[in-house]
Amino acid sequence: MPGQQASLQKALLGAFINVVEQGGLVRSIKIKQKHLQQPEKLHGVLSTVGGAKDVSIYQHRDYIVANLRYAGPTGELAAIVQNSLQV
Repeated sequence: MPGQQASLQKALLGAFINVVEQGGLVRSIKIKQKHLQQPEKLHGVLSTVGGAKDVSIYQHRDYIVANLRYAGPTGELAAIVQNSLQV
């Protein structure tokens, strides 16, 4: 129905604006523990990424999982994280 469609579009737009205001989508990065020499420093590294907000780290099985908000493209975030972790 047209009324429902307009209502849905308004709700989706409001949700999108809310996500942007909070700093972007929440991204999850999973890294095998064996690939990190100092997993305790991951939070600090990700917190320094320009545009990253609300970084949280936890362990799940043999992975270290990082959740963060990032407004840019996923490929850009992946390249930044890869370069940061190589150092």
